[in-house]
Amino acid sequence: MTERDKVILTKIADYRILTTEQISRLCFPSLSRARKRLLQLCQHGYLKRIVKPIRMGEGSSMFLYLPARRGLQLISGDAASKKTRKRLSSFSTEHALAINTFRICLELATCGSKDIFLKSWKGGRELMMKAGIKDKGIIRQISIIPDAYFALKQGERAFHYFLEMDRGTADLKRITLKSRGYLNIWNDKIAQAKLGMRSFRLLYVTASDKRLANIIEQLRKLKSHHHRLDLILMTAADRFSLAKPSRLLDPIWNILDTEGNIRETGLLPITSFKSSRQREENHHCAVQNPIPVNGTPGPGG
Repeated sequence: MTERDKVILTKIADYRILTTEQISRLCFPSLSRARKRLLQLCQHGYLKRIVKPIRMGEGSSMFLYLPARRGLQLISGDAASKKTRKRLSSFSTEHALAINTFRICLELATCGSKDIFLKSWKGGRELMMKAGIKDKGIIRQISIIPDAYFALKQGERAFHYFLEMDRGTADLKRITLKSRGYLNIWNDKIAQAKLGMRSFRLLYVTASDKRLANIIEQLRKLKSHHHRLDLILMTAADRFSLAKPSRLLDPIWNILDTEGNIRETGLLPITSFKSSRQREENHHCAVQNPIPVNGTPGPGG
């Protein structure tokens, strides 16, 4: 066993289930070396390996890796190795792998950035929040469970996000209802009480561009009741990939502005790239009172 083996086991235990390619992007310089080492870890009982079924015409089958009891015992001790893990259904497996692809891209993109850091990542039912929705004059409570929550840090500022990985199976009315719930959570500061954040942005990652366009049309209907639709960022899953994780930070996201027009934006607000010093200099330029360079003020402009 090597230190990298322990890192591999820790990563798989954290992500719950990963493909060979996902593990390779996280821990190996090449796919062939990843396959060889993962096979050895399976043969010695540290990992479980299952075959992901593929429909005819969609390529060859792939292996999925899960932590085995011996692997959990190695990295966490006896108590953790005895915990039972809920078996994933075929749908929840696809959903989990999609979320993990997003998370890995985010991790790799921030590792390749000099000033953006992945501060935290959480998932599970502990993120559940209650939101009040007014329907026909009656306020009813709905439960909102995000697929994930994460925070990015740039300089001294932190930016908070909830992730919804849309696989194209949910009814569009349900998407609209959930979006209304998130907007009410933002208005009522429920997330601040739950996770200590002052504000957040909601991310929708859809299965296709067509699905993305349908969700945008549904959200347009909320414009008359909610003025901060720009808090919702939407993109399609094929606009980023494990091969190009940094595109996740690029302006591949669509938002609706206050007039209902579609605009492209990056994952982080544009203003976040300006330091407090830069904002101060811009302010002085705007009021025609530039900061002195050599001890004497200039004529302005």
